[in-house]
Amino acid sequence: MTKLQTETNTVNMGRRVKNAGFELRLGHISDLQPVFEHGQWWLRNSRTGEDWAACDAEGPGSHDGFSFELVTQRQE
Repeated sequence: MTKLQTETNTVNMGRRVKNAGFELRLGHISDLQPVFEHGQWWLRNSRTGEDWAACDAEGPGSHDGFSFELVTQRQE
């Protein structure tokens, strides 16, 4: 069985996740860092505490095989 891209914990995949996030307009956030936790990739804003789950995707609204879902809102 082949792992999904978001389940592949390599340095290269972390770079791809981060680059896809920037291409999908999350790039206006300067503090995004790729994090591999709970068996999948996330993008985390270390300044605000927001987290986006990386999802394997294709078609409109995706980039390089990824889309992102905001799962943790900004902490005030």
